[in-house]
Amino acid sequence: MPRRLLREPHLLAHELRTPLSVISGWCSLIRDGDVRPDATPEEWERAMAACEEAVQRLNVIISQACDEAEALKQVKQPEVERIAALLETTSAAIGHSRRVLAHVQQERVRRAHDQPPAPPPL
Repeated sequence: MPRRLLREPHLLAHELRTPLSVISGWCSLIRDGDVRPDATPEEWERAMAACEEAVQRLNVIISQACDEAEALKQVKQPEVERIAALLETTSAAIGHSRRVLAHVQQERVRRAHDQPPAPPPL
């Protein structure tokens, strides 16, 4: 699949959106209270495992696309630089998602122990 990611943008978009949808879905469940701070450890483990798996999948896709972009740079195609910028933005978004997920987990623990709220990550 890696050699097709940059040549077929719809494939790259699909591969990136699928794990992002998993993360987004779990964040919605947490935000809407369907997975509450007092949820069982098994519920939280399932939520965090699904999000971590999705983040890992995104990292694999980004690595594959970067490898292909590097190979295409040898051909000097101008689209490669735009795609590389997109991948850097996506990587930054993944980092932000990780920080948000960590904050959600901390908030859950804080609420369980009735500690004062922590400021959200930037």
